[in-house]
Amino acid sequence: MLQGLDPQLTASLFADSVCIGERSVDGEDCFVLKVEAEASSLRARNSGSVEIVRHTLWGYFSQRTGLLVQLEDSHLLQIRSGGGGGGGGGGSIFWETTMESRLGDYRAVDGVNIA
Repeated sequence: MLQGLDPQLTASLFADSVCIGERSVDGEDCFVLKVEAEASSLRARNSGSVEIVRHTLWGYFSQRTGLLVQLEDSHLLQIRSGGGGGGGGGGSIFWETTMESRLGDYRAVDGVNIA
């Protein structure tokens, strides 16, 4: 069974993106597209003690082939702790996670390049 990124889904992720510049990834000249989740989408994914402050996705696309070379995904969360005893209020901490994936080994399947 062949598995890979769905090119139509990947394209739809970046439909409302902004080009923020260029960068070289593993010697490949790329243009960088950035997309941020809308506030309404973030609110819908919040839970009682965890608020998603920001969710940003960057796609690095080869200038030569147009194929996705690297994907970065970053979340910034605000986590509220309970009040606890002693009259002190609860506090908050911020937690940011970033995932980076490099893509390669593209293969043509029915005329479409799949990573």
